[in-house]
Amino acid sequence: APGADDFTPVYEVNYAVDCVLSGCNVPNTDLFGTRGDSFRIFRSFNSGAENCIARRSRYFGAGEGYGMMFAHSTNCWARGGSFDAMRHGVVFQGSTNCTATDVYVDYPRQAPLDFHGANEIGCRVVNPTCTASTSHETVAGVAPVGIAFGNPTNLAGSHKCGVIGGRFSGFK
Repeated sequence: APGADDFTPVYEVNYAVDCVLSGCNVPNTDLFGTRGDSFRIFRSFNSGAENCIARRSRYFGAGEGYGMMFAHSTNCWARGGSFDAMRHGVVFQGSTNCTATDVYVDYPRQAPLDFHGANEIGCRVVNPTCTASTSHETVAGVAPVGIAFGNPTNLAGSHKCGVIGGRFSGFK
């Protein structure tokens, strides 16, 4: 099993410019699964991921089991993609002008779309399709919120971020 402090992403675009992940898959069908992000774009510019898939994360604590993470990056993107049974499907943390378009998030443990409150500016999700399931919650019959802006541990907040269009089903 991955160590308790091993948050290594499976796929990472790191300190990159004009780079792309395409058609990558994290099925989590092995015995232990992954603890870190399935896909992370970190301190990068104008880079992205297209049609990437992550399924059934096995870890859901703070910082664990994210599908697509935009961390401290600018003008980065995700197009298409599917994130099923993750803690969050798409997370923006300290990024500027990043966009996720036409993503599918099914059965997240918490908000499928999370603007984490670490001074994100101008980030957006366009035309997402998100479906909740109450079976993953610790309190029976309580679905997660559909969209989260901010986080009590990050006081900088999210600025001028949003969701445009899309379809949400089964959330609070």
